[in-house]
Amino acid sequence: MKFITRQSSVGAESSAVKSAGVAILGGTIVSLTLLEKIMDALSIPVVKGSAAAVLEVIKLLQSMHNNKVDCAELLQCSTSLMVVILGSFDGKRENEIPDHLRRAVERLTMIFHEVMRELKKVDRRGSRHVVGILYTNDNAVKLKGCSAKLNWAMQEFQVTSMVDSCLKDLERHEEIKKGLSDTVEAVEKSRLEILQAIAKVQMSSTNTNTNLPTCVMPAEPVVFGRDGFIEQAIDLILNNTSARIAILGPGGIGKTSAALKIIHDRRIRARFGKNCRWVPCDQATSIPLLHELIASSLDLPSSNSNDRFKEIVNSLESSRERVILLFDNLETPWDIDGEHSKVAEILIRLGSIPSVSFIITMRSSHYPVPDLVHWCQPLLPPLTPLELTAGRDAFLRIAPNSVADPQLDPLLKELDCVPLAITLMARLAVCGESPTDLVSQWKEERTALLDQGGGDRGTSIEVSIKLSIHSNAMSSPVNHLPTICPFITGWRKALRVLKSAALVYENADKSFIHMLSPIRQYVLLHHPLEAKELHDLQSAYFDFALKGSSQPGDQDFLMNRQELARIEANMETLLVEALHEMRTDKDAAIAASVNYTRYLHWTQPRADIIKAAAQVAQESKSKLLADCQWQYSRILNKLNQYDLAQTELQKARSEYTARGNRLGAGRCLQLLANILQMKNRYEEAEALFQKAESEFKSIGNRLGAAQCRHSLGDIHWMRNQYKEAEVLLEQARSEFDDLGNHLGTAQCLQSLGEILRMQDRDEEAEMKLKQAKLAFEATGDHNCATQCLQSLGDLRRMQNQYEEAEILLKQAKADFEAIENHLSAAQCLRSLGEILRMLDQHREAEVVLNQAKSKFDNLGNCLGSAQCLHSLGVMLQEQGQYDQAQLVLEQAKSVLISINAPLDMAYCLESLGTALQLQDNYAAALNELKQARAIFLSLDEMSWVEHCDQEISLIHNLITMN
Repeated sequence: MKFITRQSSVGAESSAVKSAGVAILGGTIVSLTLLEKIMDALSIPVVKGSAAAVLEVIKLLQSMHNNKVDCAELLQCSTSLMVVILGSFDGKRENEIPDHLRRAVERLTMIFHEVMRELKKVDRRGSRHVVGILYTNDNAVKLKGCSAKLNWAMQEFQVTSMVDSCLKDLERHEEIKKGLSDTVEAVEKSRLEILQAIAKVQMSSTNTNTNLPTCVMPAEPVVFGRDGFIEQAIDLILNNTSARIAILGPGGIGKTSAALKIIHDRRIRARFGKNCRWVPCDQATSIPLLHELIASSLDLPSSNSNDRFKEIVNSLESSRERVILLFDNLETPWDIDGEHSKVAEILIRLGSIPSVSFIITMRSSHYPVPDLVHWCQPLLPPLTPLELTAGRDAFLRIAPNSVADPQLDPLLKELDCVPLAITLMARLAVCGESPTDLVSQWKEERTALLDQGGGDRGTSIEVSIKLSIHSNAMSSPVNHLPTICPFITGWRKALRVLKSAALVYENADKSFIHMLSPIRQYVLLHHPLEAKELHDLQSAYFDFALKGSSQPGDQDFLMNRQELARIEANMETLLVEALHEMRTDKDAAIAASVNYTRYLHWTQPRADIIKAAAQVAQESKSKLLADCQWQYSRILNKLNQYDLAQTELQKARSEYTARGNRLGAGRCLQLLANILQMKNRYEEAEALFQKAESEFKSIGNRLGAAQCRHSLGDIHWMRNQYKEAEVLLEQARSEFDDLGNHLGTAQCLQSLGEILRMQDRDEEAEMKLKQAKLAFEATGDHNCATQCLQSLGDLRRMQNQYEEAEILLKQAKADFEAIENHLSAAQCLRSLGEILRMLDQHREAEVVLNQAKSKFDNLGNCLGSAQCLHSLGVMLQEQGQYDQAQLVLEQAKSVLISINAPLDMAYCLESLGTALQLQDNYAAALNELKQARAIFLSLDEMSWVEHCDQEISLIHNLITMN
């Protein structure tokens, strides 16, 4: 069957469009039914996919109620293009379709998807009556732009199809094979001439009201986190007469922004003046069009020459002025089938002109033709995601009201700090969505959330990723790309292909392979694994998750932690998917989640995976439910979410008890006691620890009993009962030594060091804390090792050795931030603020203490926030601002009333009493000081009791004198 496009007279067609838009839309229904039947009969998947995309556009156009005339024009164009596609493949089989024609169809499919996104945006506007009226003219422009895009696509496809048909006919005739190469060359030349003519028509329409390209340099962007990269690139340009640099990396990583920042730099402008030129290669769908874009960027007049590039070269060579060209998104012409060499020729020839420098941006991790183009040395490394700080700055520049949202950093980490993803997400935040809302929406919608309706790479992360996936590099003859997994044979071959398409990258020492989060989520959604592949991958990762069951002190903990750190992103994605995947062995997925969360407990505690596992275990009535609830509680406790942890522990304990698991029930009791201790409910905590210790002893679990004894020692320490605490801690330490449990020994040493520090036994405290630090480092518990470093810094601070204290605390803060212990990092920041206060650097101290308070507020840590307010109040008092000091100290007091922190409350009351006394408000001052004295007395803080007595006596004397 041959398909023929019906041609109507111009007058008749025009009349139909103007007067009967609805009739045309209605009339297409008949042909649509026929086209659907033909499409269903197609056996070529790539053609069927393209036809399906066209049908979606046609159906949407039928349902639209506004802009009827423009819709009718676009509908006619869509129907014609579909007929052309079907006619080109009539009677052909899958194996008869050449690769270049297959890719031409894939490009058509992508264009139809872009048009579909644009139409949906127009349709959404039209569906609301008032908005539809407001946007009628704008919608008309967009619809005409879609028609222009489809017309160009049809012309390009018809030329490619025609050339393929000619070549096929020539190959069928044996008698003319001798002159075939000359004929092929002539046909190819004709094809290029046709495309060049089309390009000229397109370029000549640049100034009309369409979506065709222009070469006007975009404005200088604001760029975060690329200062070093940009300076290196500028140095390369300034230090080379004819500079050639490439900015490489995946889609959305900020290549164009970095390039524009470079070319707008005043030093580059000083060298090249007005001859800084931008070539938007993403519009170069053919080599002739690329030539025209270069000519346009250089302000060359239009020409009918058959060798446009020669004109470009002659113009550049005849000019004595320096020129720098920015070839932006060069991967577009590079990926045109069979055109690598022609793009390479352009780079080589331009690179040979002494006055010409150029920058390219390209989706790749490999430099194009490195043996023929002399790229400036040293080579610029491919761009990678932003650091968290830079990502936060980029987000807040667009959405400053999100600064205090505690979920901002987690949101940025979910996005892997990819600049385009950050920009699109921040735009959503400007529209009223908070980072907290966006985190949950991202988990539901993934990359679809970052499609803002523009239908191009700058407004849709999916469009950007799709361009990389459908690039020429991914059209390799490899039929199947093995999943990137270090445990599966053949992954290196796959890695080379994926790197060339900039879909993954390796770190400098090649010890880490990473796929950016938006790309990973897109691939999971649109390219799911086959059942066998999924089973093999899950089995490999589930087995690997067993490494998470080790803990600090175990012989293989350090090695296991390093190996798991390398595959965190893959492991977490796979576990979350496995828990909800119907084809998965649920108990295996739950067990792997429990094991992996044990690793997270010691490194970067997170609750999302184990929470999901617990929910699945509950739904499937898994025997692993109690283990999930227990592990979930441990993580919540580590995250200071004590109430929720307590609730989950009660569930876990009931489950363990019902199954007769006394060890599990005893561990729940132990952790419940620990939570009560953290809430300063010491009497209840002591009773539970004693009960748990007794339970562990009855079942012969010496380790659990020793841990309870250690915790009982800590409770006595918190009550300032130092002698009793030391006895219990030494007993626990001896038991840990007998068991060979180095982690327990280190924890006891740390507690003993803290007790000695509280008693001003500084030399003994320092010795114990240093021993504990070394022991923690040997076990691989970096968090506790850094806590010891923090305590040593605070010890130096209390000894007024501020310079050394500052060094230790800054190091501890950096280490805590590296392992994402934000609470301890904030505590270090507060101590650094205290040092500045003691040095009378009040302005700097105020900044640092407010920063620390903000961090405590974001973490929901009321005690830390109150301590910062206390320090700020004391500092105001020291500066003679007594009324302001009173206000701030009363804020601190109000916070402390809401929590049970008696010692800090006593300190605050004492400071408030002093502030009131200095304002001659003696009655109120006496009230505060007497309350403080009573608390100090209950805590056996006799030196502070004596201090309060002195202050009270002074006030009585002042009253008598007045």
